[in-house]
Amino acid sequence: MNRLLCWVPVFAFIGVSTARGLVLRVEPASPVRGEVAAIRVLPDAVADTSRAAREAALTGWKIYVEYFPNSKVVRGDALGVTGPAGEVFWEPAFAGIVAVRAIKEREGSPPEQLATNVSVRFPSVPAGGVLVFFAAGFVLLGGAGWAFVHLLEHKPPGEGRSEPES
Repeated sequence: MNRLLCWVPVFAFIGVSTARGLVLRVEPASPVRGEVAAIRVLPDAVADTSRAAREAALTGWKIYVEYFPNSKVVRGDALGVTGPAGEVFWEPAFAGIVAVRAIKEREGSPPEQLATNVSVRFPSVPAGGVLVFFAAGFVLLGGAGWAFVHLLEHKPPGEGRSEPES
């Protein structure tokens, strides 16, 4: 019985977190901070439905983004609701990992959800990052070099390093 109860949350998550025949896509795949990106709910290429059915399936998705998911400094934002084309435009405010979610409420059923993670890039190389990189390299390699030189220098017995007695 305990083994069965262990699998119930897994199947519940699978049932709630997927919408059959739809895909959540961010274009470009790796957007740049401050530039406009499109978040689209797209029908699966295999789904063969009428145009009206496709538009109804793509309309009404609430789009949410969460900057820095699973961290102490999580920032969330509601972007809007998709129209008949199934898209919402977004200008990322921060660079880093972003969780994008689309949720569609249904009466009498749990909501359908689509989710994906996106890496938002900086518009240029951050100067602070380059400075930290060089400082860390200096400390690491400089400390290793200093230790290596002092390890290999010859000192007479009694001046810092003891020689084994014969």
